[in-house]
Formats: sequence, structure tokens, C-alpha cells
Amino acid sequence: MTEVRDTTSSGKALFATREYAVGDIILQEDKPLAVLSRSSFNTTTNDPFTAIAQAYQQNSNQLDIEGKLLSLYHPQSDTTNPAEQTLWKNSQSAAQNDNRLHKVIMVACCNSFQGGYVYEQASRINHSCQPNALVNIQDDTGALLVRALTPIAVNEEIVISYAGLYLYADTRARQHVLRRDKYFDCSCVRCQAAVDPANTIPCTSCHPRHQSQLDEATQYDDDDEHPVNYMIWKSDQLICESCGHVETSQSSVVNVIHSISDKVLQFFEQYKQQDPNSKTLSEQDDNETQDEEEEQLESLLQEHLSLASSVLGARHWTTNLLLLLYLDRGLKQYNRKLIFQQTADDDMQLDLAEHIDHLQKITQFVKRLQLHLHPGHLLSDVIVGIARALVSLGDVKSAQYATRWLDHLNGYEPFLSEALVKVVDSLKNAWKRMEDDEPARKKVKG
Repeated sequence: MTEVRDTTSSGKALFATREYAVGDIILQEDKPLAVLSRSSFNTTTNDPFTAIAQAYQQNSNQLDIEGKLLSLYHPQSDTTNPAEQTLWKNSQSAAQNDNRLHKVIMVACCNSFQGGYVYEQASRINHSCQPNALVNIQDDTGALLVRALTPIAVNEEIVISYAGLYLYADTRARQHVLRRDKYFDCSCVRCQAAVDPANTIPCTSCHPRHQSQLDEATQYDDDDEHPVNYMIWKSDQLICESCGHVETSQSSVVNVIHSISDKVLQFFEQYKQQDPNSKTLSEQDDNETQDEEEEQLESLLQEHLSLASSVLGARHWTTNLLLLLYLDRGLKQYNRKLIFQQTADDDMQLDLAEHIDHLQKITQFVKRLQLHLHPGHLLSDVIVGIARALVSLGDVKSAQYATRWLDHLNGYEPFLSEALVKVVDSLKNAWKRMEDDEPARKKVKG
């Protein structure tokens, strides 16, 4: 049970009126109130504000939904928030002097989910970079479920993340994305915290750079004989946890971090636009063009990953989110090879060992962030991918190792689809089936 209440700092918000355990369904909406995006109707523009206006004007339910839409948050003309002022100004021309339509555009910009879905209740849920709930939307129907990520007490506000993948970035990057995409400045507990573990680099004093580059042992931090000392962002400066060396927010080192972070943010946006998997059928190019784009994306990904890793090291958010993308692509390529080759050759086994090493590093990064949500929220797909690859090797030890990786998803089952839960169960029991089949295989060989 939930209810909408007024708050002093963030307008109307959704609050729990009973306790929720992890995985409990908090809210369910069978369909959105409206779908306001350029892909939802036959829009004829690349301008997002005009696309929203056209989508709304083509909606046959305008009269039924307008009052509910306009009851959702939208900036007022006298707003003093610079991001909201930008939204007000830039969306005004798309409304063509229609004040009602202008408000609808701003409602969509501030309250819609991916795909332009706007909901009567769920669109009132505020953002936090330390969320206690997760939204799941069915692509085909728009049906929505909100589940508890953490135990939620009576009278606790329900909060979700609007930041997507950037939830795992540092505060500066998250603030930039939220200001750009949702037109507000986040003041959640995580954004107000003095310590930001996502912004961690090898100490510039303990590990001097050569032409801004780290040596390999420091860059990869995988040599126990040469431990790496790290600087972490605390109270607007970097401080080494070992020697106490400080880099202030005005230092050239921090400027370099910001520059690389900005490049990585730009790359992720470019990747999102060009990734064939994110395009609709009508938007996809022919096979030859698609292959060229794939090669270009792969090259750009490797370039940005090399830059982040060689300058910012193994614990910085840029390195880890790029590594996650690289791992995801690598596992897909591995599975495609396996389809044609049936068994993994030596090169593929070396690739798999590298993939596992990458997953171990990303898992440690997620733990260091100390988020309240389960690591499976970010890593479930690649964990299952690693487990599939290990089981495909066909031996009991590899299948048992797959089970240990799948154990990382324990407690995350309510957030997985029924089909994926069955896959996970099957993979977990693969080693037992192999053991049971072993006598029969030996008999055939004999």
C-alpha cells in the first residue's frame, strides 16, 4: 500500500503505508497513462520537444488523460532552477503558444520512463542515487511493476533511480546526466556524502606517472607483490589512504579526471545511439553498414577503455563501466563462436579466462560503492553469460565454478524473469547432471 504526499523539498512523492521486504511488489500499473516519444507515433522530427508534442496531438485519449497528466510535476514559469529554466525555454517553441501543450511537454520530460511511458502513480516516484525500489516495464504492453530493492518501513518514501547505468558513476557524472536528461539537481543522501568511492585513482605521489600514464602493474592492480595505494574523493579533494597526499579540486590531476569522465559520458551516449541492439527494426541499417558500425563501436570502446584504465586505474568508475560494456560484447562474441564451433578451442578458453577476470574486477568495484541494491541489478546478465560459457566447456569442475558465480545472484531471484530463473536453476545443476552421466560416458569409451 502506498499514498501520495506533499514534501517540503521535492513536491509530491510516493510513501509506503506498510512494510515491504526485498522483492515485494509495491506498485503495479497495467498500462501507462500515455506514451509520449518519437517512436510511439508517426512523428516527423528529430527535435525531442516537437516529437513529444506530435505524439500527444495524435493521442486519441487526450481529453481522458489531460487532467491526470497535468497533475504531475512540471516547472513553473518563475522557476529559479537553471536546468528547469532551460527546459521551459527550449520546449516553449514546440508548443506553438499552446500553454496546455507546453505543460504536457514538460510533464513528459520530467516524468516519463524510457520509451516515453508516463504513469499515473509511478511517475510520482522521486529519484535517489541510493534507491530502495526498482521499476520493471514490459516492452510490448507497457505494464509496470515496482519492487522493493531494500526493506522499506512504514512512512518511508519510495525512491527509484533515474540515472540508469550512471547510477554507478561518481557524483559529478550523475549530476550532469540528471540535469541534462531530467532537468533537476539531485540532493539525495549519496550526492551529499563527503566520500565518493566511484572517484578513486592510484595515488599520484605513491605511483608517479610517465607522460600521464600508469605503469602496467599499477594500471591493472593484479600483482599482490606490488600493492596499489589509492586516492579517494573526500570533501571535494582526492586524498591518498596510505600516504595522505592531497590533490585539490583545482589541481591539474582533477582536471584530467574530469576531461576523461566527460569523454566517457559522450562515448556512452554515442554508443547508445549507434548500438544496433537498441534500434527498432525500421531504424536498423543493412548488414554491411551494420558490420561497419559494429567495428567502429568496438574500436572506440577499446580506445576509451585504454584511456581510462591507463590514466585513472582499475577502480575508477569510467574503467569499470567501460569494462562491463567490453565484457558484455565479449560474451556475445564468445557465444556466437560457440554456435559454429560447438566446442571452445584454446583461444576461446583464454578469452573466457579474461572475461572472468574482468567480471571479478567489476564485482569488487560494485561492492566498494556500498549501494543498498543487489549487485545483480548491474551484473545479472554477465554473470549468467559467464556461467553459460563455463558449463559449455563440458567438465564438472567448470560447471561447479559456474555455480559459484551464479551464487552471486542469490536473493535477486524476484527481479529475474521466470525464464531466466529456470536458466539459472538449470546451469546451477549442470555439474550434477555431468556427474550422473560420467559412468555412462566411461562405459561407452571402454
